[in-house]
Amino acid sequence: MKKILGGVIFFVVFILFTLSGHAASVVEDHPIDSSSDIIINEDELARNLDYRKAFSLDQNEENVLRIMKHKEYQNSIEIYGVALSDKELKEMNIRSNLLKEAVAIKKPGKEWSKIFAGVYMDHEHGGVINIGIVDIESNMEITKKISTYFTNGDRIRFFHANLTEEELENLQDRLNELMSRDNLNINYTDISIPNNKVIVGIDHYDEKVIDSILSIDPQNIEVKVDSIKIEDNNRNAKTRPLVGGLAIDRDVGDGYVAICTGAFSAKVWGPTSKQDVHFYITAGHCGDIFSEWEQGGSTIGYMSKRNYGGNSDVGAIEIYSSDSSYKLYEGKSSDLEFSRYQYASDDVIGDNVCMSGRKSGNVCGKIVSRNLSFTQNGVLFTNIRSATFSGMPGDSGAPVFNQQSRDSAHERTIYGVFKGDVSYSDGHKERIYSQVEYIFSDLNINEIIVN
Repeated sequence: MKKILGGVIFFVVFILFTLSGHAASVVEDHPIDSSSDIIINEDELARNLDYRKAFSLDQNEENVLRIMKHKEYQNSIEIYGVALSDKELKEMNIRSNLLKEAVAIKKPGKEWSKIFAGVYMDHEHGGVINIGIVDIESNMEITKKISTYFTNGDRIRFFHANLTEEELENLQDRLNELMSRDNLNINYTDISIPNNKVIVGIDHYDEKVIDSILSIDPQNIEVKVDSIKIEDNNRNAKTRPLVGGLAIDRDVGDGYVAICTGAFSAKVWGPTSKQDVHFYITAGHCGDIFSEWEQGGSTIGYMSKRNYGGNSDVGAIEIYSSDSSYKLYEGKSSDLEFSRYQYASDDVIGDNVCMSGRKSGNVCGKIVSRNLSFTQNGVLFTNIRSATFSGMPGDSGAPVFNQQSRDSAHERTIYGVFKGDVSYSDGHKERIYSQVEYIFSDLNINEIIVN
């Protein structure tokens, strides 16, 4: 009997975000079908409640159970990962549309690019888009032009900022350089768009260290003392071609098996299409170069590309071209399809995002950060994304995705590859993933297989 080895890695960094109270929830008044035979277990209920907390939807357990058991409320699961009432689904679709419109104002070359300080959605106050503008009082005309990009102008708010988003990123880069050299005992950095600051986490209170960090830019840096734990983290039937979200394993000796999840297929172009090299992408921490991988009890290939550090934690298992696929596992013949991948500049804090892991299945949440940076095992990671969806050991390497405006009902846009969990000192968790455009460049991949 083989034993399971989760390959868990721990280290200490610090927290930026904590969950706060939520605003009034969206409550459904639709009559409930009490004859439904849908059975809900505790894990499913907890997952639904976590999602609802993140998006400030109705969290009354009795109401949520009724919604989860209602046959007519199951259609939302494919997009949002949870059952939503008609009213809630309408509300989430409005928010989703606002977030998609927000991507357009982030594009470079806009007349406000030099004063743009970032954008995020505030779900606690009813799904409001907040946009930072440097010296806002002098740029009110610009705010009017930006507002025209949105169909729901009453849900757009602007706030004053000292630094542009690019300036915040440059400031974070300076601090990351200090962190990489192990100067000033910095454990992590992040960017808070709402506060227009770079957040720096340190081990313990040390006035000299804090003064040294703040001396770099006292107005735009916030130092926090807190601790978090990051854990690098059933779809076992043989499946070919290799769709995204399948369970993959490698024998590590002494009867142990390392378990992870495959994300999507990609390739490097050869002199001719017949000489293209195809890969199945997963997390880099799952294995080393030349490690052998199986799916469904059969060997699929060896990891021949790997990046662990910088902007990604990713590995590429070389596979037969006939095994590559643009599909995403959904447990039925009409599996979802990957249509395209997301550019690193296009994600928005507050956006809905999903993950398909071997242990957790298809789960969804919201993006919390685009700029989490930290050191792990002496290696600096930068621009890692964090989100609120659930995850379990073995989900590492899973595809992270969402449905975008150009996607049909069965299409999804690839956002990235799941890395692991972030456990905060107050007890709540978030998940972290490598953004797909960085994966593209870090592995020197020419093409991701999409429909």
